[in-house]
Amino acid sequence: MNSKKTMMSGNPNSGQLWQQLAEQIEGKLVSSLLSSPKIEKRYREWVIVLDMTSNTGNPLGSLGATKILRVRAPFIRKDEMKFKVYRKTLWSKIGLCLGRQYVDTGAPEFDRDFIVRGNMKAQLVQLFQSPRIRGIIARQSEFFLEARGAGFLEGLPPNVNMLDYRTLALPKTVSNIQFLAELFDLFEAILDQLVLIGSAKKEAPKGIFD
Repeated sequence: MNSKKTMMSGNPNSGQLWQQLAEQIEGKLVSSLLSSPKIEKRYREWVIVLDMTSNTGNPLGSLGATKILRVRAPFIRKDEMKFKVYRKTLWSKIGLCLGRQYVDTGAPEFDRDFIVRGNMKAQLVQLFQSPRIRGIIARQSEFFLEARGAGFLEGLPPNVNMLDYRTLALPKTVSNIQFLAELFDLFEAILDQLVLIGSAKKEAPKGIFD
């Protein structure tokens, strides 16, 4: 079994499926002996990357040597907005009871099922006014997405934020082409909306995934 297939969480068909996904979304599958396979897609000026990593420092709360499926896209920010969005859990409901502040997006069904946290409420309300964004997120059974600054040893320029989605790299996720394609669609929608509301520039940062 080659390194590409071994990496794909033990599913012998996932390497072929990722190649199929890359062709479907008009991206490219990149693999080498020194790094894990990844799919890169250029959307307008941005680069969206799908790959897998270990669970070191991940926000999902998992234990053990767990693989994490992630999608990332750096963008040049025009304001200080950062945010996280994830499905409501018992812990988030406890947080509500304890007075933790979350953002009400004004979409009742979305707010019923998801938590939005961030530092610029007005901008976040505008971001999640997009039915396309809310619809894609609502179809995900597990969900965690954030727009953040530089991570540990990531070396992002000070004016660049990272749009970062993560979930456990289970066989049912790493080999689900429809699910993975929707993540790329979601990132495209969010990047466009960030530009529309004045939180991101149309041009992409250079030298991060290039």
